[in-house]
Formats: sequence, structure tokens, C-alpha cells
Amino acid sequence: MAQDRMEESSATVKALYGTENPCSIKGAPELGEIMQKFIYSDVNNQVKMPLAQKELLTLVVLTANNTPEDIGIHVKGALNAGATPEEIRETLYQCTPYVGFARSKAALIERMESRHGIHTVEAAHALGLGSRDYDLVKIG
Repeated sequence: MAQDRMEESSATVKALYGTENPCSIKGAPELGEIMQKFIYSDVNNQVKMPLAQKELLTLVVLTANNTPEDIGIHVKGALNAGATPEEIRETLYQCTPYVGFARSKAALIERMESRHGIHTVEAAHALGLGSRDYDLVKIG
């Protein structure tokens, strides 16, 4: 049973994040495995919504919890699960009135940086959703 949970969760993690693992914890691999089995096997089997929606919801929670360092890998997961860059952006915009500008801004900056932001700007411009007249700057 335990091995089945690990195999199942590993397959989901690989499908969403490739070789990266959001549950990987340097110096505490046991805790990482516990997290992985719980999130990507137990919870994943109980919550009956598409993976893309799960990842978008995860982005909302990470934004609300002010953990932008975890945004990038879940942006990757959302994209791999079928969410569009526009859906990701709009999801993070929707957080703003509820969690504040600072948290939403931090999440949006991480989203841009983690996915090599200029590609997102170019895609938005091609869709008529923005302009290429932005400068990506490193803050902090």
C-alpha cells in the first residue's frame, strides 16, 4: 500500500513538474516523502477536479500565504496540466482584493521570473492582451 502511494504520487509529480519536486526538502527527505504521498496521492484522489484547477487553486493559496518562492514550480505544474498563461495571470490578479497588492505583486513577479517572463509578455502581446513595452527588473 505504502509503495503504491509513493509510485502513484511520483507519477503525478513527474507529470506536473518533470524532474522538479515541490515536496523535496533538503536535509529532510522523509518529510518530503510524507508530503508527497499525502498531497499527490491521498488528497489528489479525494479531490475530483482537473489537475489544472488544482494547480490554479494552489497558486491562490501560495499567494495568500505569501510564499512566492513556491509559485514558480506550481506555475510550471499548472501549464503542464493544461492551464493557459492567461488563466494563471488572471488567477493571481483575482487574489489582489483579498490578499493585498504586495502579496499579489510578489506572486506575479515570481510567475514572470520563473517562466522567463519575457515569453509571457510576448504571448500576451500576440493575443492583444498587453504590450512589449515592459522592462523586467530584478527587485531586491
